[in-house]
Amino acid sequence: MPWSAFVPLGGEIFGAPAVLSRDPSTVNLYARGMDSRLYQNSWSSGIWQGWRLHEDSPKFSSDPAACSLGTNHEQVFVDGPDGVTTKEWQGGTTWTSWKPLPKGIILDAPAAVSRSPEVKNVYARGLNNSLWQNSWFGGNWGGWEPHNDGSILSSAPAVISTGPFHEQVFVRGEDHAVWTKEWTASNGWTGWESLGGKINDAPTAVSRQAGIVNVYAWGKDDRLWQISKYDGKWHDWQQHLDGFPLASRPVANSLGPDHEQVYVQGRDKGVWTKWWAPTAANRIRVHLVDFALGTVIVNDTTSMFGQLAAAWQIFAGGSPSFWIEPASFNTLDVPLFHVVEIGECKGTATAEQKALASNYRFGANSNEIVIYNVLGTNPVKNGCATFPSGAPSAVIAMIASPWTMAHELGHVLGLDLVNDSTRLMFDDGTWGITDPPPELSAEERKTIYWNSKVLK
Repeated sequence: MPWSAFVPLGGEIFGAPAVLSRDPSTVNLYARGMDSRLYQNSWSSGIWQGWRLHEDSPKFSSDPAACSLGTNHEQVFVDGPDGVTTKEWQGGTTWTSWKPLPKGIILDAPAAVSRSPEVKNVYARGLNNSLWQNSWFGGNWGGWEPHNDGSILSSAPAVISTGPFHEQVFVRGEDHAVWTKEWTASNGWTGWESLGGKINDAPTAVSRQAGIVNVYAWGKDDRLWQISKYDGKWHDWQQHLDGFPLASRPVANSLGPDHEQVYVQGRDKGVWTKWWAPTAANRIRVHLVDFALGTVIVNDTTSMFGQLAAAWQIFAGGSPSFWIEPASFNTLDVPLFHVVEIGECKGTATAEQKALASNYRFGANSNEIVIYNVLGTNPVKNGCATFPSGAPSAVIAMIASPWTMAHELGHVLGLDLVNDSTRLMFDDGTWGITDPPPELSAEERKTIYWNSKVLK
């Protein structure tokens, strides 16, 4: 069940964004900018529209939260010096002004949910580290009330609803594990249940269909972790193997039963996202190996993750479309491979390229591609895609452009160089591409589709 690569959505934010989908064709991200004001990025008509400032935004001190009562409603909540304030969009082109909720002092960010058009609930960690709740029904907010259940939180809460008679709260406990409890109209609140794990901050949760809940968290290794409930029970925690380093807690949403999407802050302070689909045609599984002394962890456009994001978008952006699937990530310090001998890079692998393919494929099959990130090559090039038979791979140097990984993947997939600086396979180096992002032609896509031995 494939995930996309993490791709950047830009921006420069504090903490985690809030995400909201009021219908299957619209996604809105809200975030606290570096000036502590509210910014929004919207996905509609199949594209992201770019970040914009809410001009009336006060300065606030928490991550935002958001909920929706239906297709013509969105509501944002933030915590500031005077407590939680909120504003609403109710269709049309304008928002209401900011209004304070009844007074209450909270820690961290609030969390908001609407399980029906008549009810909104906001949850927060109070000054006593227990769970507090503020409820809206009958057109009014009722005020903050504590959950006197003995809980001790060490993060903001997250909340989901799977229907009009259900809500479920997730928090990080004092033991840094995930804890949860749920409310149903028939039975009220359950007690707290530990889901285990060791996490850095608040978890997030999403339910894309009845009977399935997925919880995502920022692990102690700075990677994305997931625990899933299906078949009536919770299953084991799983690490996402793409290696992407998080710089905030994740948030998640779903557009329907066959979609989930996660958003995080990257180490460049921008928002990054990846999404899940139950199936994907024309998958190309790519394993990442970093020999470049950890420099790969910087999430900019020329880093290993930035180049992977560019490759994902280039290969997915045409017909036939190709799904670049990050299969694993490993980092090693092996001085022999800080600088890799690549020879003429014209079809015959060098001894060092053969050694890489023999010893460092980390379980990659012969129909999966391994990308090696190194400090440099000899002679000096951005990258090289010569490899021994049965071990498709490429070497990428630290001087590489944002398009080098995609270019070398093109070579692995059977593409030749072209004399056109707008194209991915430009023959004078990818730093010379003049109309980014570069393109794959229809004929090149046909070549990959008909000749590739790595499609799944």
